[in-house]
Amino acid sequence: PSSGREGVPQGVPLTLYGKSVRRANLQGVDASSELNSATSAQYRIKRSLLQAANAEELLFVVERSLSEFDPFLCTLAVHRLARHGKAWRPGAVLRHTQWPRLLEKLRGTVRSGEPRHLASTAWALAQLSARDCELL
Repeated sequence: PSSGREGVPQGVPLTLYGKSVRRANLQGVDASSELNSATSAQYRIKRSLLQAANAEELLFVVERSLSEFDPFLCTLAVHRLARHGKAWRPGAVLRHTQWPRLLEKLRGTVRSGEPRHLASTAWALAQLSARDCELL
């Protein structure tokens, strides 16, 4: 039987890969490896997106780390913006300077993502009233 860890470096939480909820210690990750380094960066970004308390903090993470976003992180960012954006000024997320950059990255990753990413992204765009978005 498979452990479900194929391709996942030892010590990296499986939650980064959308498999199961499990906490792990990152001490076992070899930072010199390109794969492990990228995985550590994505884990750090995921944690920052999940810990952001409001839309402004989320957009700061987007500004700082967008070049490292994969399809999952793009979806997570848009989904979290939809949840936090309601409490912010109406339409402020869509007018923010980082929004077009995030959409552009999202367009580039949509084909390589999973169907659930597309569904979650569609929900988030609807919540944000992003009607002019080419993704819809």
